Amino acid sequence: MAQPLLMIIMDITAQVKTNILRKHLVRKGDTLLVGVSGGSDSIALLHVLSRLQHILAFRLLAVHFNHQLRDDAAGDEQFVKEVCRYLNVSFQSIRLTIKRTQDQSSLEENARQARLRHLERLTQKYRADKVVLAHHRDDCAETVLMHILRGAGLQGLKGIPPQTKLHAITIIRPFYNIPKDDILRYLRANKIRYRKDSTNEDSYYFRNAIRKKLLPHIEKNYQPQIRELLFQLASLTAEDYEFLASHGQKTFKKISFPGPGTGTVKLQLKKLAQLHPSLQRVIYRLAYEKLQGDLTRLTLQHVREIEDLITNRKEGASVHWPNGIKVCKKTPELIFQRRIS
Repeated sequence: MAQPLLMIIMDITAQVKTNILRKHLVRKGDTLLVGVSGGSDSIALLHVLSRLQHILAFRLLAVHFNHQLRDDAAGDEQFVKEVCRYLNVSFQSIRLTIKRTQDQSSLEENARQARLRHLERLTQKYRADKVVLAHHRDDCAETVLMHILRGAGLQGLKGIPPQTKLHAITIIRPFYNIPKDDILRYLRANKIRYRKDSTNEDSYYFRNAIRKKLLPHIEKNYQPQIRELLFQLASLTAEDYEFLASHGQKTFKKISFPGPGTGTVKLQLKKLAQLHPSLQRVIYRLAYEKLQGDLTRLTLQHVREIEDLITNRKEGASVHWPNGIKVCKKTPELIFQRRIS
């Protein structure tokens, strides 16, 4: 028997409201920048938030990024503009010029960095408090499985948390525990149109292959609840890592000090050696994050390189981390330095 229309509306809206209140994602009077691509997830999020904005007393501004990489990109932009007009939500479109590359991961990273730069600018311009993205439970499950296949520690098993900070931006995800199927049911039941991105169907891309092939295979042949179990793994790991990271922050302040300028962090090797290996790994990530602003592209293998550098390599040896970060062993210090462009 099909769910009544009102029940579907209330179920997902009530869940998002509960998520916002339980996780303290939004405060009364906040201005929220909502990323809206025009796809199913972001359109559903925009509709739900438009229902809640007067109840929870926040202000919405929809932001659409036109990457100009697909033939129908202009259509996506116009569609989002029309939806915002219908919902009476302020609309801002940003057209990006992304250099095409053969490497899809590099293309996606370039686009991500461009979006972040513009979001930082828009946050300042409109004095926004949060950026809202439409990541949901299945996105989290895919991310965890992707990190497992690539090799991950606790940091990678955290998946996609309800709230994160990137540079000066606070990002919230009110859909964080909502299954994709519930989002699609909400859209169908309310006859809400959305745009389809053809690249999401291409199994050539790693994440799409996990979504379209690997997860359905596991669900059919091994564990029908794999998405929920991966999400639970991420949630539990995030709680454990939060405790470890809190201890790591305090320890980092005790054993680190800045080098000349703002592009260097130095760690005291003697004190570092006295820490538990798990805490050491947190310290390395904190040093990288202090210089880079986030942990993008950093993997467990990079951390292993540091462990090998300290234990097995000669004085003055170094390793190169992503985004131009160089790590050098110069006793009595381990030096993290950002490359000067």
